[in-house]
Amino acid sequence: MDDVEVGELLDSDDFKTLNCAHESDLDDKTWVEFNIESNEKNPKLEVGLLFPNKDSLKEAARQYGRVNNHNVKFPKENDHKRLKVVYKSHCSWYIWASRMNPLDPSDHTWQIRSLHPNHALRSLKIGI
Repeated sequence: MDDVEVGELLDSDDFKTLNCAHESDLDDKTWVEFNIESNEKNPKLEVGLLFPNKDSLKEAARQYGRVNNHNVKFPKENDHKRLKVVYKSHCSWYIWASRMNPLDPSDHTWQIRSLHPNHALRSLKIGI
């Protein structure tokens, strides 16, 4: 399965599209909110899923990692508007998320914008 995404493909060098409110919000789509009670033991993470705040998104990602026997990490390029989640092992799985409305300081809602659901080991580049 290829990358699943909302909007254009994002990688660690492409943050600009995460700095503005999501285009699909204008299409009157209704996004599913993450329910901690029903998804606590085995979170189902998918594109478009909403979280009430960044901490709940990070905890859901950690729990997803625990269930799948992987440790997750949050790379340093993350900030108050965007978040990337990867496995500590060199796996191609990742999540990109951002604030729904970063220009509104009262809106703390976060949304998964893209993810790569496959678990394949990436090759390591070793410099000599």
